[in-house]
Amino acid sequence: MEQIEFLATFYPMWDLDKSREMLGFMGLDGDKKVGALSRGQKGRLKVVCGFSWPSDLVLMDEPLAGIDPPSRKRIVEALFNEFRFDEQTI
Repeated sequence: MEQIEFLATFYPMWDLDKSREMLGFMGLDGDKKVGALSRGQKGRLKVVCGFSWPSDLVLMDEPLAGIDPPSRKRIVEALFNEFRFDEQTI
């Protein structure tokens, strides 16, 4: 959660409520240090950060590369749930 709160200071339209909601959906513990996360958990955290503010364009470089199947499924579900089809480009 510290990383998310830090990033939010750079983006005035950052939605902390959405960040918290997505952390729960992704099964991430907000109290855990980023360095203690697995590769799959780090991938899920990146998606949370990418969709926590309303951008028109989301750029991703191989978001599923090296990610375990359970994390891959969560990431794909989040992409479909959070992507605003009429307003965003990925």
